[in-house]
Amino acid sequence: MSTVVVVKKGDRVCIAADTLTTWGHTLEPSGFVENHEKIGLFGDSYIASVGHASTQLVLRSYFSRFDEEICLGSVDEIFETFRVMHRVLKEEYFMNPGEEPDDPYEATRFNVVIANTTGIYGVFSLRTVQSFSRFFAFGSGAEYALGAMSAMYDTMDDPEAIAARAVEVSSSLDDGTGMPCSSYVVELEG
Repeated sequence: MSTVVVVKKGDRVCIAADTLTTWGHTLEPSGFVENHEKIGLFGDSYIASVGHASTQLVLRSYFSRFDEEICLGSVDEIFETFRVMHRVLKEEYFMNPGEEPDDPYEATRFNVVIANTTGIYGVFSLRTVQSFSRFFAFGSGAEYALGAMSAMYDTMDDPEAIAARAVEVSSSLDDGTGMPCSSYVVELEG
């Protein structure tokens, strides 16, 4: 799978991800795969995804159709964007929305973290959107990353250093996470 993280500290936010791709038991490190990036820039927002390897391709294709601004600046804007996207993913990208039979809604089948000038957000597969005050992670190494960020957050000032170290810790403990790490930093508004 993967590990993607977001960290907000002071007036900066950082989004980071590992670069390993896996197909079952086969590892495809970034040195073997040129398009290993799990973070994309969509408008003024960085989005890192976990789920199937095609997720970043789908996100790039979907968001490329918008000439106007992509609205991802609040929980409500993100929810509406992903709600509309879900229908298009089913109709035009042939997404299989089934997950668990007792889920209250169809699943989008991937989770993303978002970093932009308004903050850091997580979008869950059932389109729940959360705004985080400090940090968050998704993926197979998320528990390790969350633990690492929790231990480092109050003792370090640089969100990029916290995020990079969290991905590094995950890669040392989770077989679905691999270095190197890619990261992007954004200055918060105001």
